[in-house]
Amino acid sequence: MGFCSSYELSAPYDTDQEPITISTFPAGSQLTSPEQILRFELLRLAFFVLKLRKLEVRHTQGCDWEDEDEYALRCNLLQHAIFQQVLTLTALDTRGQALQLIANSRPDGHKGHIPSPQ
Repeated sequence: MGFCSSYELSAPYDTDQEPITISTFPAGSQLTSPEQILRFELLRLAFFVLKLRKLEVRHTQGCDWEDEDEYALRCNLLQHAIFQQVLTLTALDTRGQALQLIANSRPDGHKGHIPSPQ
């Protein structure tokens, strides 16, 4: 499969460097507060939505897909992951935020407000 990206690493990863740490990430890698869980789940949703948009843009730009079935499979997997994230965020009572995030990432420029569920 060919890629349409001109991105290349300027330098290889240096294993001798100190690892980057995020000071706000909780010790023991456990999300404990509802706000931490909510932010993490929204971040996961954003990741999947952006990956899907990138895949769609590359496809519309005529990137070399050796197999259309592979493209369809990748899209289907990402759509399933997005659906699962919306279900998770609905359980956390933030369905409106989830739908707004999805709407704002649409490539057609539709940035309208999606009302929260009643």
